[in-house]
Amino acid sequence: MLTAAFPSLNAAISSSKVLGLYFSSAWCPDCTPITPALKRVYESQPADKFSVVYVSSDRSNEQMMKSFETSHGNWGVIPFESEERSGLKKKYGACAGAEVVQLGCYKWRSFEQVGVAIEKASKMLRVIQSCSR
Repeated sequence: MLTAAFPSLNAAISSSKVLGLYFSSAWCPDCTPITPALKRVYESQPADKFSVVYVSSDRSNEQMMKSFETSHGNWGVIPFESEERSGLKKKYGACAGAEVVQLGCYKWRSFEQVGVAIEKASKMLRVIQSCSR
């Protein structure tokens, strides 16, 4: 089960019907316009319907937190140094180009910013949408 491998997702999964994992970074020029759009969508939804967790490809914890605190919604974030961050990137193949070899993202997509929506259906979780350029 996803929450067994990634316990940081427990609160978000248990509190809403749909969880969006937002793979992005502050330095990515293609990601920066997506973040405010996602924030608007997130803020327009009831909390029990939709939650988001940020999985960063920023270059440091400081860069991640600065971006998160100034640009993102009031959603969850996987800690920068967490093994879960690299585990989620590997699981969904959502790594920045520089991380492919380091993290072993062999399912790597050609574009770093990837959103994965996970629908909660009883106790089963499944990927319902994955998008990349």
